[in-house]
Amino acid sequence: MNNLFVQPDISFDTDACNQSYSGRITNGVIKSFNYPFDYINNLSCTYKFYFSDAQYTTSKKICFKTRRFDLERSIAYCTFDYLQIEDNKYCGRGLWQKGLYDPKQPTSSLWVNNLCWSLNYVETFELKFVSDSSVVGAGFYFEYSIINNTTDFSHQYPDSKIDK
Repeated sequence: MNNLFVQPDISFDTDACNQSYSGRITNGVIKSFNYPFDYINNLSCTYKFYFSDAQYTTSKKICFKTRRFDLERSIAYCTFDYLQIEDNKYCGRGLWQKGLYDPKQPTSSLWVNNLCWSLNYVETFELKFVSDSSVVGAGFYFEYSIINNTTDFSHQYPDSKIDK
């Protein structure tokens, strides 16, 4: 057996996948538990950004640049494994936004590699990753940036959709 990537034995502490980030650190990485190896079943992980002062977030946004996204596929509503950011759930391979590709077709989708959310007057911002008891995938790997709301970097990433 000649495997380049051998998954290490995992002894899992239920809090091992929960991560906290200081909102004052404006760039970094968020990755799923056990990345770059497959995540495990029955996870419920929280990735939480803390801002010491809600005033600091005025006119700021947080953006996630996708480097890898591979979760169990779900036909509708991401009912199996998913990453939830705000009120949006993401699953499958790649990030898809329903209805962005053609507004006349609410079932159409557009693949995006940048997602941004406004942070106006918030003290926390949270992502939640959940896996069920069956299929697993490689997980996700994002680079994040906390930037001014007026910053436009779509010219740097022309294939991306940035919510303002």
